[in-house]
Amino acid sequence: MITIFDMNDYDWWAGETKEECMEAMQEFSGYAKEEMQEMIDSGYPEKVSSKQMDNLTYVDSDNFDESGECVKRTFREQLDFLIKEGTKFPCFFASTEY
Repeated sequence: MITIFDMNDYDWWAGETKEECMEAMQEFSGYAKEEMQEMIDSGYPEKVSSKQMDNLTYVDSDNFDESGECVKRTFREQLDFLIKEGTKFPCFFASTEY
C-alpha cells in the first residue's frame, strides 16, 4: 500500500515504507547519512494521518483550472491521481519549498 510520509519540516515522499522513502530521498537529495540521522532524531519520517490526507492541500503547478489558477487537490486525491497515472514509487510527493 502506498503511503505518504512527512520527511522533515517541508518535504513529503510517497512509497510503501518509510525506509524506502528515506533511501530514495537520500539518493535524490544527496543528503549525508548524518543529515538523514538528524531527521530521524527529530521524529521523522512520520506517516501522514488519514485526517491529514483529507486536510492537506496539494497545489498542482503543472495543471490549471478554467480560471487559470493552479489545480488544488487534497493529498489523498493527489496520491490517487499519481497511482492512476502509473507513477513509480517511492517518489518525491510535495514540498513547501517549491
